[in-house]
Amino acid sequence: MALGTLAVPMSACASDDPVESPQHKQAWGAFLPRVQPVDAGSASPIAQLAALAGQQPRYLHCFAAIGDSAPTADLTAIAVAGATPLLTLEPWRPGAGTDQPSYAMARFAGGDFDAELRRWGSELSSWGRPVFLRFAQEMNGTWYPWSIGVNGDEQPILITEVASADGPQDDMKARWIRDFFEIVRTQDRLAGFLWFQMDKERDWRFNSTAASTSAFRTGLETLPN
Repeated sequence: MALGTLAVPMSACASDDPVESPQHKQAWGAFLPRVQPVDAGSASPIAQLAALAGQQPRYLHCFAAIGDSAPTADLTAIAVAGATPLLTLEPWRPGAGTDQPSYAMARFAGGDFDAELRRWGSELSSWGRPVFLRFAQEMNGTWYPWSIGVNGDEQPILITEVASADGPQDDMKARWIRDFFEIVRTQDRLAGFLWFQMDKERDWRFNSTAASTSAFRTGLETLPN
């Protein structure tokens, strides 16, 4: 699965206070176009990377298409260098563009590629060392056959937190809730939502007023189920 982006909050102003280090170890890594030397007389790309950074990478990233064999020579080169490989497995035929319906995610979900996935699991297991596996990166884009909206690929959406606080006018929250449900009803890919039902700093509960409660209950009754 594709790896997400971590946003770390930073102070807006400089401070003389010491910054506490995290209690867990943090490591770095990189993607290199190749991890093995071009020939016996060439320098190791991994060693060159470490020299540039001043530290050995903990992780090194490589890619493979689902029809490939496990790149055990590259994985071994990474492990010998003291790093752990991160392998991205791409479900497509490289170079054939995005119009590849034979690699639609519905076919993977339906089991059409189970044999290939088992082969990958067997080959990586036989290699016998730790490896991180990432499948079908950047699904939110439009440039891969597995992207949402490409080759019939659809992904249901779950809104994991939503709410409205009371406004300066009595009916503002109720109107916001009615508008919210109107949007919800028009989104075929929306599987559902979770309301933040708490009075915290502001009163986000849907039942903070009689009007908002009525709007919420009416909205729920209009949803398909």
